[in-house]
Amino acid sequence: MSEYITVQNGNEIIKIHKDKFSGLADRDFNENIISLAFEDDNSIPKVVTIYKDKDPAAFAEALDFLQSLK
Repeated sequence: MSEYITVQNGNEIIKIHKDKFSGLADRDFNENIISLAFEDDNSIPKVVTIYKDKDPAAFAEALDFLQSLK
């Protein structure tokens, strides 16, 4: 398993280091959207939203990672 979750955000690629994951940022549960809170490489808090239909690979990777935390 990779140390990062890679998310495509338009033309930008975001790499979330799993050790810097700080939690879920969802207010309303939606099985097709995952919002992750994390710190970037400069320790700045960020939130990224992953849509199942727009980035299925990142969604599956995030879901696998979250399930591994149980």
